Amino acid sequence: MRTLLLTLATVVAAATLPGAGAELRPRDLTPVKWMKAPKHAPVEIVRDGQPRAVIYVADPRGKLRYDPQRHAPGRYRGIYADLALPRLIHELVEVIRLSTGATLRIVGEPQPADRPAIVIGDCDEARRAGIDASRIEIEGFVVATAANRVFLVGSSRSLPPGSDPWAWWSNQGTAWAVADFLERFVGVRWYWPAELGGRSIVRARSLVIPPVRYSDHPVFRMRMFHPLVGWKLPAKARWFDKEPLPFPPGAIPQGVGKIDMWAYLPLVRYGNSWPYQIKVHEPQRLWRKGAAWLEANKEMFALKKDGTRNFSMLCYSSPKTLDYLLKGCEERWDGRDYPDVFPSWVTATCVTVSPADLPYDCHCPACRATMAKGGASLLVGLFVKRVCEEVKKRWPGKKVIYLPYWNYQKCPQAIEFPDNLEVQLCTTGGPIALMRQPSARRATETNLRAWSAKLAGHPITLWDYSDRGSGWTYGPVQYP
Repeated sequence: MRTLLLTLATVVAAATLPGAGAELRPRDLTPVKWMKAPKHAPVEIVRDGQPRAVIYVADPRGKLRYDPQRHAPGRYRGIYADLALPRLIHELVEVIRLSTGATLRIVGEPQPADRPAIVIGDCDEARRAGIDASRIEIEGFVVATAANRVFLVGSSRSLPPGSDPWAWWSNQGTAWAVADFLERFVGVRWYWPAELGGRSIVRARSLVIPPVRYSDHPVFRMRMFHPLVGWKLPAKARWFDKEPLPFPPGAIPQGVGKIDMWAYLPLVRYGNSWPYQIKVHEPQRLWRKGAAWLEANKEMFALKKDGTRNFSMLCYSSPKTLDYLLKGCEERWDGRDYPDVFPSWVTATCVTVSPADLPYDCHCPACRATMAKGGASLLVGLFVKRVCEEVKKRWPGKKVIYLPYWNYQKCPQAIEFPDNLEVQLCTTGGPIALMRQPSARRATETNLRAWSAKLAGHPITLWDYSDRGSGWTYGPVQYP
């Protein structure tokens, strides 16, 4: 699996709302839910280039001081997620400094009532101001003012336990509150990493926040991007190109040898609170178990035309395949121990069905008969249904997540799945370039709508390739 983009954004114009000036509703920001503004004097954050307020960080996740030199992204996204709020607090101080010239001090204790403060996170004072973090939607936030206070408070709702370095999820609403505050009141925009000139700052001698109260939460709960660490320069447009991309003179500042994305992405709300994370193309490399194990379990593997087994592809008609994948569930969810099973396809919340990274092709009689009726989509879909039925019967709180891909991507209309199915749909074939073509767009949307209807409108995770446009054209492509 190569570079992927699972980020969706909407830019709309907000309707005129009472109590919120037009300057707080710019057309390039998403609309928020405006509530009745409280009555008090405006809150002075900076006056004539001098700090008037401090920043009180109440959220424990914000206690870590972000260091752009020391905090490398780490190998895992879960480690990275822990830096989202410290990264935004660092940006809060930096952007206000660049805008007004004033450096706000970060404090660890509540402030006196007569001292202006930006309060970050759930705390007694925020609750007294009527902000109940436990009632805010997951990853949602409230921005509200009171006398001498600006509250930036995110949801404290719990997600299912068991997030791990691979299949992680988190509730980062407080970080998104800081980001929205900076965009809406300070006027910053983050178009690209700052070291490449991608941060836009509005100059102002003072920063005064009018009485206001609003909330928001992400519509799309999985917003992820790869590669998280960015790219080394010079970079090629396509892997097989001999020459690097011809950037115009001055486009890349002197001394910049890498495009770091991990420090930039929290600013544009990279995050994931959707707890059903797929384990792509699992299980993999079962052929490493050795000849004796493979011979004893050969019925699990796809049959080639010549009668030999393809030990890189499971046979999805074989009862042994179903039994093996369910043993992984027993190990992870029931505490069983099978010496020949390492359940890499099972997380705390779901079990993955995702065949190997090649078109499904098994020549056993059972597979041939099913594929003659409805192709690989029907065959793998029937296997997924069997897994769903077993999981629902034995582990009713768990889910099955399926990646329709390669030649089994189409929604099998003849199958009715149990209600414990999650689908992550990958749009293949270079969509960013090809979606400009009506036929390609129509096929993609038709399949997406079919899967959505099959799941009775339950959200589908969409996986899209951000690099595939370069496989078809060097020209700019606008994604519709």
